[in-house]
Amino acid sequence: MTRKIIREAIQIMDKSIQIERIANMEDLFDELLQKDSEDINIKDERIPYWCEIWASAIGLSMFIIENKTLFGDKSVIEIGAGLGLPGITASWYAPAVTITDYIEEAVQFSKRNWLLNHQQGEATFETLDWRHLEDNQKKFDIVMASDVAYERAGFDSLLNGLKKLLNPGGYILLSEPNRYLGKLFLEKIADEKLVLLNKTYTVDLYQKQHAITVYQLFVA
Repeated sequence: MTRKIIREAIQIMDKSIQIERIANMEDLFDELLQKDSEDINIKDERIPYWCEIWASAIGLSMFIIENKTLFGDKSVIEIGAGLGLPGITASWYAPAVTITDYIEEAVQFSKRNWLLNHQQGEATFETLDWRHLEDNQKKFDIVMASDVAYERAGFDSLLNGLKKLLNPGGYILLSEPNRYLGKLFLEKIADEKLVLLNKTYTVDLYQKQHAITVYQLFVA
């Protein structure tokens, strides 16, 4: 299938960020549905949500810009990055950023989007599934994710993955569109005795307004 690519300028505070994405996402759904039931993409329900620009990614990017001094000497990883918007934003302020997704095509799009916005600096792009991390997994000072708590069955693996990726004394940045399942995950985090700080942003995206809350989480 031919990928129809469009480029958009996303204005976030003082940054105009160039993002390329697939315009014909419906065709990707059709391509997925045509696969055999034993195909890993079907068994793992790899729905191509990654090729959309999501309000939660913009809200997280707003937090990053507003709190740029937090990133000055930190190693940063974004998980479930999709098109890579928060990771791209963090790259202006952090010395090293790793941008990941468990779908390879998403990783490639995040890389091309990073190159659209950065002529210098350091970034690493990796295929990473937070459900299956090694015990010796590399750790980071800041772990970022936007809109990833969308399946109750995956709460434990998400929380374990976040902890495995985090350096002692580091923190997690998690953005949520205030869905019911997201609130349930945050309640679980509270049960794990993580300390929560939060701020809600109004995100204008495609002529709609979204209330996006960004949580700064410290491992107790």
